[in-house]
Amino acid sequence: MPTAIDQPDFAVVDPLDLEALVSPLDAAPPPAGNRSRYKWAKWAVAIGLVLILGVTVELWRIHSASAIGYQTVLVERGVIQASVTATGTLNAVVDVQVGSQVSGNIKALYADFNSKVAKDQLVALIDPEVFQA
Repeated sequence: MPTAIDQPDFAVVDPLDLEALVSPLDAAPPPAGNRSRYKWAKWAVAIGLVLILGVTVELWRIHSASAIGYQTVLVERGVIQASVTATGTLNAVVDVQVGSQVSGNIKALYADFNSKVAKDQLVALIDPEVFQA
């Protein structure tokens, strides 16, 4: 019968036995505090993705509502109605100052304000009675 002296008090571990090197603390699941942190992080990521998706859909909806739309129809024959409406002040393209070397009463006026006139056209006739007297 072997004596207690012959048997060692410690166990000899084989260096190639990896399961013996892993301590029981390494194999244990993470503490409860870490689980709640991971669950919170998952919820935060899920809520973030939902918010990003919602903002993207809203921006797309606003963009598509303000887009220019075109309506196409078949060509038809008909009357063309042309009209122009505008507000503001009208100005002449060319202003011409007309003067006379003599003064007197105007007997006849052949052109009005803003009328088109041609070269050598008579614009007004001054009463010649003052000069004849």
